[in-house]
Amino acid sequence: MSNQVVIKCKHCSKNSEYSRVKLAMMWGSTVDVTCKTCKKANRVTVNADLMSGKIPVEDKGTDPITEFLGKDKPNIQSYQIAKLHVLASENTSAQSFELKEGEQIVGRQSADDIGIVNKIRIITNDTKMSRSHCQITVTKKADNSYRYVLSDLESANGTHFQNALGSKKLELNEKVVIQVGDIVGLGYRTQIKLDI
Repeated sequence: MSNQVVIKCKHCSKNSEYSRVKLAMMWGSTVDVTCKTCKKANRVTVNADLMSGKIPVEDKGTDPITEFLGKDKPNIQSYQIAKLHVLASENTSAQSFELKEGEQIVGRQSADDIGIVNKIRIITNDTKMSRSHCQITVTKKADNSYRYVLSDLESANGTHFQNALGSKKLELNEKVVIQVGDIVGLGYRTQIKLDI
């Protein structure tokens, strides 16, 4: 048996090795192990399954998706799928797009993306917006409300998230839950807003 236990990071999906002896001293505990690649914490329970590597590690205590909670309970709007509204700017006219369950790529319209069915094509002169800039994943929750998860697709100029609590630029592999009313900045000055 190897002296190392391999744990797959929930953030970057890279494998890291950890000392079997050190983990064994924490038997039965739930601990945070730091990924050796991305340096983020993964919460794991030290048990026979983890030590034997028979099943993949499930990280039940840590959700790699950041959620800024603005409301305690879903309201009536939470039970409708929101729309994505492009706010008018010097380079972009106002536009509106229907969202649907699943993954949708948001980006600047180009001639070579006609065959992509899950793309929201923003008509713009904003060349700082990538053709595949960010992704919004819509899922229906157990209470029949909807959840919207935003992630950057390694765009050249980044994806900026803004809500009532503040604003931030998304990091590589970061996922953020957005809510109705939140604004996302793409490219130079293009902004999109999640709304009903």
